[in-house]
Parts: sequence; structure tokens; C-alpha cells
Amino acid sequence: MSPTRESLLAAIAALSLLTVASSASAAAESRGEPLSVTASPRHLVYLDLLGKGGVWGVGFERLLGDAVAAGAAFSFTLASSQTVLSASPYLGVYPFAQGRHRWFLHAGPQAVHTRIRSAAPEWPGTSSTRFGAQLSTGYERRGRLVFRAYGMLVAGDGGLAPWTGVSLGWSIR
Repeated sequence: MSPTRESLLAAIAALSLLTVASSASAAAESRGEPLSVTASPRHLVYLDLLGKGGVWGVGFERLLGDAVAAGAAFSFTLASSQTVLSASPYLGVYPFAQGRHRWFLHAGPQAVHTRIRSAAPEWPGTSSTRFGAQLSTGYERRGRLVFRAYGMLVAGDGGLAPWTGVSLGWSIR
């Protein structure tokens, strides 16, 4: 995918999420019930397994208002002579929430930098940085401890691929 196409996909996903958040919030208010995820602490620090960061990741999220959040997951993997760094910022919405139980949607770009060190003096090694996009949806139980289980689609140079993830985190004020 070209950077222009990836940027367009990320922008469309972000606008879609904000539209869903606005309509979910308006629908809840019209029924006289606030859609409030802000009753919970506003910051989340979490560990991600098989999720936005690849095999593992560390993330941070901040609730921006009722039903809207922004966050990012980062990972660093060192295997043999290969180093992989990833950064996955995202916008999130909570279209349905009841008590501690929530359904969420996250979308955003992903940057992955790979470096392979040379074992031979004749070859200097190689490195590359690629960009893609992610769209994920799933269940969250938010209290002092936060648990998430979700499925996602990842778009990049190789096309679309399904992926899954589980997160465990801590809410902080």
C-alpha cells in the first residue's frame, strides 16, 4: 500500500469511529440515559498479548470524553539478529456501555521498523519501515483492573490479515 492510501484508510476509519461515537452518545441521551465511560478512571496502562503490538505490547489510553478515547500500543522484539519495533496509535469509541461492561472499536495506523544485523562482514544488514492500518473491535470489562478480548483486521503491504488480542491493564486517574 502506498502511504497516501494508508493515510486515507486511517482517516476514513477515524471519521467512522467519531460518527459512531456521536450517534451512540446522542441515542443514549435521547433515551435519558448517559453513556458514561468517564465514571471510570480516565487513564489506562495495559499489557497486550497478540494484539496491536504484535506478539506483545505495552499501551496507554486516555478517555477524551463520553465514549471517545485515544491511545497507543508499542512493542520491541529482539530475536536472534532481528529487531522489530512497532507503534500503533488509535482512536477508540465505546458505542455500547453498561456498568463495567463495554463494547469498543479502535482504528489507527501502525508503523513497524525491522532491522536485521549482518553475521557476515560482506553484507551490512538491512532495515525497513512499513506502515499499515488496524481496525479492532471487542469486549472490555473496565474497573480498577481492565480486561479486553478483541479481534482485528490489519492492512499493510501484504493485504488484509485477521488478528486477535487480549489486554490486561490498570486504570489510573
